[in-house]
Amino acid sequence: MAKSISFQSRNRDSEGSSNAAVLPPDSELLVKQMRGEYRVKSPGLQPLWDEARRLAREIGEVRFEHVRRELNKEADRLANEAMDEASRAT
Repeated sequence: MAKSISFQSRNRDSEGSSNAAVLPPDSELLVKQMRGEYRVKSPGLQPLWDEARRLAREIGEVRFEHVRRELNKEADRLANEAMDEASRAT
C-alpha cells in the first residue's frame, strides 16, 4: 500500500510571491541526499532520487528539513508500518 507524504506550503511575503514546500523527513541521510550534500550511491535508489528531484523542481521551492524521529511520531509509525508490511511480503 502506498503512503502519501504531507507537507506544509508557506507563502512568502509580498517581496517574493512564491510558495515553499517544507518536507520534514526524519532521515538525516535523505535530507542531505535531497539537498545534494550527499550522493545516492545505491543503483536501486538512483531512479527514485531522480524522480523525487524532478518532482521537487516541478513544485518550485522545496526545503528539506530534518526532524528527529522522536519529535515526529507519525513518521516513525508510518516507517515501522512500511517495514512490517515489507517483511510480511517476503
